[in-house]
Amino acid sequence: MAGAIRVGVTATRAPWGRAFRAFVRDHASGVSVETLMSAAQLPSPGQRGFDVVIVDDQLPLLKPVHITALKDRGTHIVGVWDETSGRGRDHVLELGVDEPLPASTTPAALLQAVLRVGPVNAFAGPVDDLLPAGVPARPTD
Repeated sequence: MAGAIRVGVTATRAPWGRAFRAFVRDHASGVSVETLMSAAQLPSPGQRGFDVVIVDDQLPLLKPVHITALKDRGTHIVGVWDETSGRGRDHVLELGVDEPLPASTTPAALLQAVLRVGPVNAFAGPVDDLLPAGVPARPTD
């Protein structure tokens, strides 16, 4: 599944998280969703990074330093916020997300946000370490 879009979703109990996982499982191919229980699950250098990580304003799993490190590796960060039961939009913006979305966003619209990004890190995994020096991991024009 090297070309699949790799998505990390923080282990939120918010309804949007369950709905998104179920929607992807039932309606999407080429998208791999992994539940993040701790920051220790974030890929290390040499491992394939996430293409997209979705955080929310209810579970304080990732800190701005984690978000910055993910973005430095090419990961697109979506921040889901809920003014009524979470910390709100300002919280996800303070984390440094690329794309804040309200918790009322449908699973289909959230999937579209993921698909717009695509598999940006699909070829940035450990396979790169196996290539001879000077051979690019991605074809060049």
